[in-house]
Amino acid sequence: MKNLVMACCLSFLVTAAFAQGISQKERSFAVNYLEESRYHLLREIEGLTQDEWSFKPSAEQWSIAQVAEHIALAENGLYHLVVDKLINGEASPEKKEKYAGRDSRFIHVVADRPQKAQTLERFEPMESQKWSSPEEFVLYFNNLRDRTIDFVKNTDIDLRLYYSNFTPMVELDAYQWSIFTGAHTKRHLLQIGEIKEAMALKKEGDDVANE
Repeated sequence: MKNLVMACCLSFLVTAAFAQGISQKERSFAVNYLEESRYHLLREIEGLTQDEWSFKPSAEQWSIAQVAEHIALAENGLYHLVVDKLINGEASPEKKEKYAGRDSRFIHVVADRPQKAQTLERFEPMESQKWSSPEEFVLYFNNLRDRTIDFVKNTDIDLRLYYSNFTPMVELDAYQWSIFTGAHTKRHLLQIGEIKEAMALKKEGDDVANE
């Protein structure tokens, strides 16, 4: 009987720990980070003309429209990774302390554009752009980002207990995968800046040629 009571108490403590979810500090950071990266993305594409939206620096490089599509594909895919797969899998509480304190480093690695990487095939944008204007994209993207923010803001699941590989040697927890989209957006803001620079150089060259 004593062992049974002890087992029940332990079960209760484990359940209580799971129900606490992430801390308010973690929740606030995630929401603010996701909102901030969305703000900067929408500001970068606001007012673009159709030509600017579709401009490609070269045949091999993406247009801003394609970068935006890639961001949306990744946002949707990562949301489903967390909500449909990770938090429905087996929790690994033994990893929580081992991987604690890595958020800043992980965000820096993902958002750092100089460290270029090949995207997964399912996140590749179409050659023919999905949205004909920035305005169409914004409507779609806002729904995706609102969904991610709503999940992080309201979940009572401890996202620090569920893990998936980022690289063969590095695992991220479900909390980090949830804010991955913010870092990923910031990474591609740098790419949009590069496209705009190429656009400006082309315009400058065209102006000189027309003098």
